[in-house]
Amino acid sequence: MKKHRLLLVLLFGLTLSGCGIQHTSSSSSFSVVESSISSTSGSSSSSSSFLSSVSSTSQISTASSGSSSTPISSSYSSDSSLAAGCYIISGSSIQICQNTFYTDKELVAAYINIFNALPINYVGRDQTSTCGTYGSSCRINGGIFQNREGYLPADRTYTECDIGGSSYSVSNRGAYRIVFSITNGKQSVFYTNDHYDNYQEYLKYYIGWGSLFGSDYGTYSD
Repeated sequence: MKKHRLLLVLLFGLTLSGCGIQHTSSSSSFSVVESSISSTSGSSSSSSSFLSSVSSTSQISTASSGSSSTPISSSYSSDSSLAAGCYIISGSSIQICQNTFYTDKELVAAYINIFNALPINYVGRDQTSTCGTYGSSCRINGGIFQNREGYLPADRTYTECDIGGSSYSVSNRGAYRIVFSITNGKQSVFYTNDHYDNYQEYLKYYIGWGSLFGSDYGTYSD
């Protein structure tokens, strides 16, 4: 009888021991799974941060390349450090100010783009007697440009104005012109250095000009 009791006690102990091993194993297994979840969660968080970092880098890169090669539409800045009516030309540190004389093609194009008008040193063909006010900066606003050659887009009304050169005078106007349009709220500015044979479009940032088009280079592409 004692032998039987002893045998039962031994069997019971082995059963408990076996349950303990199984529980430990199960617990260990749960820990591993939990660690895997933690690890996965950590990876997900890291991935999210990485993607965010890549996204930010891409945006910075795009913005950087954008400032040098992408046309910037009328993004002119003005702040308290500038005089009233003055703006910085996109892609530069050059100021354009209202009611100031300009004759350079870059500055005249930017002025038109900012103010939808010509600088004050431009006079009509019948107003050359007033040129003394502007000295050597006097330029002719030639008025309506008919676009007879048909190189410019046909759905707009154009004005032409002189740019001139080193030997420019109102009686010797040369071949350099800006032709611009402000039609139905849409502004276009073009430059020609050969008296309307070929053109480049102003892309609204400093030294930003499109491909040549016209008699020697084919049709305009918007």
